Amino acid sequence: MGTNSEHRLEVIGPSTVGNGRSELVVPGVITDTARLPDGLVLALKSTDTDSPEPSPRLADRSPLLLEVANDCTPGWGIESLPDDATVAAISYRGGRLIVETDSDRFVELDPGTGDHRRSWRRDEFVFGDRAVEFDRPVESFERSDGFWIVQTARHLAWFDEHGSRVTEWSVDDLNEPERWSELVPKSYRTSDGRTLLVVQAESRSTLSSTILFGFDESGTQLWRRQRNRDWGFHPEEDGFAVSTFLRRNTYGTVEVDTETGDFTRVVDGPESETERFID
Repeated sequence: MGTNSEHRLEVIGPSTVGNGRSELVVPGVITDTARLPDGLVLALKSTDTDSPEPSPRLADRSPLLLEVANDCTPGWGIESLPDDATVAAISYRGGRLIVETDSDRFVELDPGTGDHRRSWRRDEFVFGDRAVEFDRPVESFERSDGFWIVQTARHLAWFDEHGSRVTEWSVDDLNEPERWSELVPKSYRTSDGRTLLVVQAESRSTLSSTILFGFDESGTQLWRRQRNRDWGFHPEEDGFAVSTFLRRNTYGTVEVDTETGDFTRVVDGPESETERFID
């Protein structure tokens, strides 16, 4: 891997990364990225359409995954995955580089070399030498303040570093759980390690409703707010917000206080219509 640079690498085009001083054209379209301490890992997809010629350093390479340092130096590349799978998503969490494939498996790679470490089914997650099974496929996972947070369609579970379950939240614990089963709950991690969860009622229900939850870094529930209407997950760069449909092509968006769950201010949408939702 390349050395540190004061200029952080960013994606600046469909096939180009740069740091403000130099650029690198990669062989393929960038479909996803994972940020490492010293650069990016790029998921690439080859294309038959007219695309720019890759930089000379990459002219003879056609990787699925490519590591690029902050100084635009290309590093390791992966040209194939087990079972000839393709990359669905990549993430770097807690020092682990994990690839989600289109064959419903996770593949973990060494972030420094790209070497294959292990792989496992989508309905489990691996902590060290321990694999924890779930009743449904894993939808997302995060690492926050020493805990792993793993989400499926109906559960949100907190684990310690060794894979011991600390606590969990479940749709099945709600009243009338069948009302809340259509959409996968959306979770969001704040900068201080808290988890926010948005759970929408089944859309064919006669009463539209949304429940918002706030949890601390260890999974302890801090607050719960049930709101009329369907409120959609809408994280903001400087806070957390949710949006609701008002009328054709028009939505109202409000900021949510992560300490209390209160709706505190209008972020977007017609002021007169949206401010009525403010607490």
